[in-house]
Amino acid sequence: MAYDGRRNSARIRKKFKDKDVDVVINVDETLLLFHLCGEKLIAPTEIKHVGSAVQKDNEKWGATVMIACEFQTSSILPPMVIFTGVYCAKLMTQWAKISKGKSAMDSTSLYMSLSKPMLFLSNLAKVIFNESHWMISNASIIYISYLTSMFCGKTIGLIWDWHSSHYSADVMEFIERCNVDNATETQIVMELVDEGLTPIIQVPDVAVNKVFKSALKGKYHTYRPGLPIKIGEKVSISHETMVQFIVEAISDINIKNYDEPFIRDGFKRCGLNPWSENQSLKAFKHHLDKLEENEVLKTMFQNQ
Repeated sequence: MAYDGRRNSARIRKKFKDKDVDVVINVDETLLLFHLCGEKLIAPTEIKHVGSAVQKDNEKWGATVMIACEFQTSSILPPMVIFTGVYCAKLMTQWAKISKGKSAMDSTSLYMSLSKPMLFLSNLAKVIFNESHWMISNASIIYISYLTSMFCGKTIGLIWDWHSSHYSADVMEFIERCNVDNATETQIVMELVDEGLTPIIQVPDVAVNKVFKSALKGKYHTYRPGLPIKIGEKVSISHETMVQFIVEAISDINIKNYDEPFIRDGFKRCGLNPWSENQSLKAFKHHLDKLEENEVLKTMFQNQ
């Protein structure tokens, strides 16, 4: 499995170097559940049936967040958030109208007044609605368009995993149209992380997702005590509040990267720096060697 990781990373590095990319972005979908259930319950001894007053959760109560790590700035780009809803209906139209042409992340503006929360948040995130919050080809196309608006005129090296929504015929056709559009001169160079290798050479998986979710939980637990809560009822928060948590968590991570660029180091650990020389690839070798020392991971890789 380590060999496959080396081969996959080497292919991506060579492709990006040959195409002379300006930016390297590794994107991953991260699932957020709105209602987290505890894994344990406290109950008296000798009780045969134990239940919870909390309503049963299901996979529909969540959102998908596109976490995009950029190598040279060692940062997470403004995210795209996918909620469950009706595609191109009222909510999506409202978010789209006020966010058009405003995609740049401005960390200092997080401390401004939120008198118009949707307008404020739409400057920092792309929000769309699907029948389910899962990734589909249309969402991939919207996301690629979002990236091109951030890096107009640049050659973008885009890495994401081997999910059918990332390389469908519609998506590939859209990328081809982007690459021949003389009006923008933006180029998309797409590469895929092979199946089974995402825990090894996918930067968000290796270095960011756990930190992001931990930061997001911190935002939620700080917010929750100020709400009226009744036993057995779920805590209800708005789309704007959820997006605000996401944007603030990402901003906190980016600020930390000013002093400790762990996102850039994540690219080096995953062997995804196209400008690598032998010295900088030592971090990748060390990362793979550590994985092979872990017997659980080693067995999992062998079985896959």
